[in-house]
Amino acid sequence: MRHIRLYEDFGPRDRKIDPEMLKKLKERNEKIATEIKAFIESGDQMLLVYGGPGTGKTAVTEAILKDRVGTESIVFVNGLSDAEDIEMAVTQLGTKVPNRILFVGDSDELVKDAECVNILKALADGGRATILDEHGKREIILGKGDKMVLIVTAKPPRELIDRTMSIDMDNIKTTK
Repeated sequence: MRHIRLYEDFGPRDRKIDPEMLKKLKERNEKIATEIKAFIESGDQMLLVYGGPGTGKTAVTEAILKDRVGTESIVFVNGLSDAEDIEMAVTQLGTKVPNRILFVGDSDELVKDAECVNILKALADGGRATILDEHGKREIILGKGDKMVLIVTAKPPRELIDRTMSIDMDNIKTTK
């Protein structure tokens, strides 16, 4: 495994770095890396990473995933807002290649919509959800070994947090 530099100062070279702050940031990111590694190795199909703006949800999670599984195993999507978007994104994973990760950035709209939350809960519980709309009844199925990572700024509903492996970036608390 190569070393990820998630805690370096990318600011001006003459800027003084507070060694204590750098140490805390390094420890925080190492804890997050440990949790993401546990998720990858677990049977859980969904990881929920949430917290306020600027807490490193997307950058840290993406860097760790790329380091652990490589970019060829990750499908990146952004801005999903409804059930059809979830269906389209999961379909992008395909079924021919197992153990892929659907990385959904900017998932705030999904966790605000009751139908989407129900679909996400079903996917987290067993990798399978049903949509019933004007197009009929369809199933969304995460393939064997496939996983979803949702990045959310808004506080997700408790019932979704309880069903997923979760990382609260504001407090670096993990669940499950």
